[in-house]
Amino acid sequence: ATLSPNKVSYTAVIDSCAKAGDSAEARRWLATMMDAGLSPDLFAYTAAVGACARSGDAAGAAELVEAAIFARLTPDVVCYNALLDSCARQGDSAQAVRWLHELVEARLQPDEISYNAVIKSYSRAGDIAGAVRWLDE
Repeated sequence: ATLSPNKVSYTAVIDSCAKAGDSAEARRWLATMMDAGLSPDLFAYTAAVGACARSGDAAGAAELVEAAIFARLTPDVVCYNALLDSCARQGDSAQAVRWLHELVEARLQPDEISYNAVIKSYSRAGDIAGAVRWLDE
């Protein structure tokens, strides 16, 4: 008897793609999971967002967070932090600040990782004054 993949096994593959920084493959496995009739949970979406972050695909990370919300899932701080990391890696401070505000509007508590990602986004963009402003937040 063969076993069929389930949410846990698909999420493990997506997480492996994330660790390898392969966002295209993570997104492909997320789609394969849905094609198999399984609804990705927040863990699967967060793993795929992490893959986008590691590969520098901030737009892809944002699309995945929005897809999770559309699927009636509620992103948590870990999911938002993965998205913030993708913005930080690209030096996109405007998007980092936007998503930090979204995190707060969702009644979540930003943590040290959240703020460090925003600071890193300014640093990557060469905006040291912007980075310093966020030290007081």
